[in-house]
Amino acid sequence: MTTSTIQKDSEANAAVNPELAAIAERVMDIRASFFDHLDSLPEPFASIVKEHYLERVVRAESRQMLGEYAPFLLADVLRVSDVSAVLRIAVPWLVLYEHALLVDDIVDGKSPNWRERFFASQVLYDDFLDTWKDCFVTHPELWLAFRRYHEQAMFSALREAKEDSAIHAETESLSAGSPGHHMAMGRKAALVKFCGAALLVENKGQVLRGIEESGIDKLCAGIQLLDDLCDCVEDHGEGRFTYPVRQALLQVEHQFGLLLRSDLNRSDIGMFDVVVSSGVVGQVARLSREYLSAGVSDLGITAGSDTGQFLGSLIGRCAETDLETQCLYANSGAEINDLFNAAVEGHVSELVAIPPYDAVWRHLLRQFTRIATAAN
Repeated sequence: MTTSTIQKDSEANAAVNPELAAIAERVMDIRASFFDHLDSLPEPFASIVKEHYLERVVRAESRQMLGEYAPFLLADVLRVSDVSAVLRIAVPWLVLYEHALLVDDIVDGKSPNWRERFFASQVLYDDFLDTWKDCFVTHPELWLAFRRYHEQAMFSALREAKEDSAIHAETESLSAGSPGHHMAMGRKAALVKFCGAALLVENKGQVLRGIEESGIDKLCAGIQLLDDLCDCVEDHGEGRFTYPVRQALLQVEHQFGLLLRSDLNRSDIGMFDVVVSSGVVGQVARLSREYLSAGVSDLGITAGSDTGQFLGSLIGRCAETDLETQCLYANSGAEINDLFNAAVEGHVSELVAIPPYDAVWRHLLRQFTRIATAAN
């Protein structure tokens, strides 16, 4: 990767969440080292993995790929002060992180060349095991923790895929997500707990305690909700029923009567307009704030730390969005209902050109943008 590319990415990342500016440059250095490490893989697998990872960087746009920040944020949270320990596990962690990203995109059908990427993911997984084998022998408790986290991630991904298939097949209702559902979906990122456990083993000779695992799970659940909100249009188009999509479609059912399953993926349903005008944004903000706050409490994260400032900013943005959305509905509920009806019928653009709908729509968009671009 070129110096100019790294600098540009670093500046863009810092602009979205300035609380992470102090870490962004180090993350870009680790990304460059990761790409150097990929050169040790046989071709064509090295090139396949690099191509995919760059696609993910582009897809993230200006949002941070928080998996890249995980070693630094978790070291801060877990009071691992040895910077050399963080740097030693950062690149090996990215090998596992990219393996998970590859599998995620293959399952979601985002890779037209999924066959070659499937084989590349296996080569990458082998590379991960080879890198960590000595540590696993010395610390069998870390190996057991990895297996548990890996199973959690696989179960979470499988649950999501089965639920989506059941909804399409009309064997499952389009119900709202429960707290257990949100935690399960957050565990798609369960492998981040391995990053934390590896840091502790490297620095303190111990793995994560139960309260630390629970805290990380809650943070992942909160961040996953924000990520799903940002990706709601793409998810709806690809037949994935994440919480924001489900809630928006439930509101359609409530407003217009029973929604036919054949209508769920209608190309003329503007999912973005429906989500923005359905009240889902405020619900996501409230839930995400609750999970993030609980995770901060479990982990004892201090407000003045890098991680505390970042999470405090996310929690603050969620709280502002929740409060402002409630006020907006209290003052302009009738106009928002008209906008929602227009969104479902596909002509919201006509309505937002007319006062007072134009001003109300701008307020709704601001609430969405404040939290939907916060994390990835």
